[in-house]
Amino acid sequence: ILSDEDKRKRYDNGENPDYINQSNTHEQQVMSTVFGIFNNIVDQNIDLIHNNLFDIIRQTLQANEEKAKIDKNKNQKNIERYNNILKRIKKKDQSELFIQLLDDKIKGCNAIIIQIDEHIHVLEDALKLIKECEYEIDPQYIHSEYFPTSTSTTW
Repeated sequence: ILSDEDKRKRYDNGENPDYINQSNTHEQQVMSTVFGIFNNIVDQNIDLIHNNLFDIIRQTLQANEEKAKIDKNKNQKNIERYNNILKRIKKKDQSELFIQLLDDKIKGCNAIIIQIDEHIHVLEDALKLIKECEYEIDPQYIHSEYFPTSTSTTW
């Protein structure tokens, strides 16, 4: 353990030195995200003869990105709120516990924001990954549950 720098660092951090961290790389997360959405769409009862598979994947990625941005904004507003509360607490022995609780809430929100930023980055790269993907749909009848057209087709 002492002769292997990585194992020594893991041991010093209280981890099992023989455990190798197998966390996903960014590229693996991007691929996993795209394939997860792909599998979900393919397994649903969506008409993929008349609907563009990659447009549906793009729409899903964009919707997930918008939701992540909303969640990030909520956490940023919570941090502002907690900081405003902190400013109003008078520092006395009895109030230290509440100050620590608010500090912990702020740290928790900051950790969530970091995770959300990483997730947004994955979604952005997933969109880039499928940017050039093309899908052939049946030109006889174009209809989309996901992208309604402004013109209606009469039979």
